[in-house]
Amino acid sequence: MKNSTKTLKTFAERFRAKISLDTATGCYNWTGGRASQGRYPIVGVTGQAPRYAHNIAWEIANGRPVPRTKPSDGSRRWEVHHRCQNRACVNPDHLLLLTSKQHTKAHQKLREAQKAEAALAKMTALDDQAA
Repeated sequence: MKNSTKTLKTFAERFRAKISLDTATGCYNWTGGRASQGRYPIVGVTGQAPRYAHNIAWEIANGRPVPRTKPSDGSRRWEVHHRCQNRACVNPDHLLLLTSKQHTKAHQKLREAQKAEAALAKMTALDDQAA
């Protein structure tokens, strides 16, 4: 057996080693692997299929797994929502546990706000042109 000075790191320590802080937004951006579609960061967990990094971050911060039980509001499942809208973010302060119905409503509100913001920007541009 080889004598090694290398210490074994905990899973949480290895996880934190894959994070880069964005000081402007407060996001903890995942620098590790991504799902094949490239959309969401993933984490390899021994003995399990790869998991979304933001779910793991929520679980580490809350000391419990994302519930696998069906929510009482009739939703399909529980989901971890990014308040910051940054899929690469694993900052627990930016993550919120929602039912799938709540998650869908949150994204609908965001899209509506983005449309309103785009319309306002367009009207402002037209006002500037007319002036």
